[in-house]
Order: sequence, then structure tokens, then C-alpha cells
Amino acid sequence: MIYYAHTAEDADGQRLPESSGEWQLLRDHLKNVAEVAGKFAAPFGAEEEARLAGLLHDLGKYAAATGAAAASFFRLSAPNYLFQSVPCFGN
Repeated sequence: MIYYAHTAEDADGQRLPESSGEWQLLRDHLKNVAEVAGKFAAPFGAEEEARLAGLLHDLGKYAAATGAAAASFFRLSAPNYLFQSVPCFGN
């Protein structure tokens, strides 16, 4: 299954299709955030902690995308609107 961190829109705000190649893969997004977070935290000695936080920061999106896993993993039931601002899609 492929998971996306971000979809893309055209100039009119219409979502581009997955086939556009503009959607950002979740794994790429997590790696990018981990790298940037590590660089920011390196001066104060927390590079590895920041990298780990970057890798895990969207765990909730992944869990929500896999259905009931979010509720069982986190033992809570968040309203759906929490996951609508930055959707994660799998196919």
C-alpha cells in the first residue's frame, strides 16, 4: 500500500490526481522532516532525538489511514476533522 503525506492542487485549488506525480509520499516526507529537524537540533546536542521525532511526527496520519488502528493504537477516538486538514491517502 502507498501512503501520501500531502496531495497537490492546481492554481484553482482543485486537487490534482494521484497520477500527476505531485503528491508527496509519506516515507519521503518523514525522511525530509527528520533530516531538517536533526539539522536544527544539532547545535544543542539533540540531533538524534529530533531525527526520531521527525520520523514519527505523522504516525497518527498513518494510523488514521489504516482505519480502526488509530483508535486501538492511541486508545482514543478523535473526531474526523482532525485528520482532514492534511489528509493521508493510501491505495
